Amino acid sequence: MDTVLQWAVNAADAATGPITILVHAGTYTEGEITPAGGADITIQSQGEGVTIIASAVAPASGVIVSEHTLTLVGLTITAPDDTQPAIRVVDGTLTLRDCDISGDGVGDAIEQIDGLINAYRTTVHAGDIDLSANACILNMYFCRLVTDPIDTGGNLVHQINLDHCDLNGQSIVSAATGAMIITVDSCTFIDQITNAGTGAFTVRNSHIESVNLTSTGTLVAYGGYIGVVTRAAASFVWWLNGSIIKVLPSATITDGVIDYALAAADAAGGKITIRIETGDYEEDNLTLRDDVNIVGEGHTVACGSHIIITSDNDIFLVGAVQSSLRHLRVTQNGGGRCVFG
Repeated sequence: MDTVLQWAVNAADAATGPITILVHAGTYTEGEITPAGGADITIQSQGEGVTIIASAVAPASGVIVSEHTLTLVGLTITAPDDTQPAIRVVDGTLTLRDCDISGDGVGDAIEQIDGLINAYRTTVHAGDIDLSANACILNMYFCRLVTDPIDTGGNLVHQINLDHCDLNGQSIVSAATGAMIITVDSCTFIDQITNAGTGAFTVRNSHIESVNLTSTGTLVAYGGYIGVVTRAAASFVWWLNGSIIKVLPSATITDGVIDYALAAADAAGGKITIRIETGDYEEDNLTLRDDVNIVGEGHTVACGSHIIITSDNDIFLVGAVQSSLRHLRVTQNGGGRCVFG
């Protein structure tokens, strides 16, 4: 198997300084292409047609292994099987521009052990992006993620930023127990965001079919669309704009989605309207804040809005000078009170 790309990389490392390697369109069947760090290297496709790097046999670590400063432009990189990824980032900075990356089967498209990845207009066709071991930073801009894109776990402190990406109806799953920070901005076609760990999601102007918070990890959304809440075991707040919070019922009706909204409104300093979507809620000891109004919205029935808040305890505690409740059906089942102050 010829190793013409590795030879070029070795020559660039020996020359030092920023070096661009122009690769003519065609298929290259070598793997384990690994810069040694002697130069800041760019490997760029040239000419008409597609430049494919697809190892003929399974490499020891990855088709391309990045540990220093490497930029890939206009390349199609494919893993030969599911034992190793198309790209492995051990450390340093990897920049992807206009690339197509594919894993194989249950294997990874990209495995990030450490370091920084900046991806622009890049498509991940098959296999997920696996962040593991040490703290990683992953930034993706105007990318397309065809399969489940992000899968994390362990005591991790990753930073992930997805900006104007198309997730093609796939999901983002985080089970990380460290201080994970995930920002999703202006992304489309997200099936579900699951936070099963302890990190924090921030979502802006994005389309999400479902939110699922099963542990202590949180999610704050600004604008965009959210379809349903499967679980909200931790704080979930959806700001429609700077003065309106929208509350969706959780499939687990005892989740404190109204309480989360009240706490966020209080932290914002009041003058907030909380709009509660049609559904059933079972919460109590909800303290009304000054200048916070709670309004039921959605479909109505003969006896009022079909927004039912029930509990065996006191439901609303009036600790505010100015607050209001409108278009709600509040049912107290035990010895407590619907509204107490």
